[in-house]
Amino acid sequence: VTEKPGKAKLTLTDAKKIFALPQEESDKTLEEQSYPTFEQMDAQKGRTARCLLYFYLRYYVQNVRQDTFDKNNFWVSKVPTFIKWSEQTDVINDVDRKRNDLVFKKQGNRNPFIDIPNLASIIGENVLETE
Repeated sequence: VTEKPGKAKLTLTDAKKIFALPQEESDKTLEEQSYPTFEQMDAQKGRTARCLLYFYLRYYVQNVRQDTFDKNNFWVSKVPTFIKWSEQTDVINDVDRKRNDLVFKKQGNRNPFIDIPNLASIIGENVLETE
């Protein structure tokens, strides 16, 4: 899959959209699309997935969701995709490892999905899909 040309930075309007998996292929740039969602660039998919997997694993018992949060639509239905993104589409590289080391030095915590690249598969979809 090649990246479609588009803008390098997201705008405030884009920030109000949630990323999602496309229902169909599109040649439109983000500015031309009228969908309430957008697809993450391939080069960023793994980082996004690892961030979300970490956040969910770390904070799932805390009530950090808003009332309008649809867990199935946002989370459960996408867990297999997040695992694929993290382990196949955009694999961990030296930039990810360095950022994880810097976060550890500053905050004292690490993202285990960077330290153990196949952790999501080890844990499994069933565990990640539950509350």
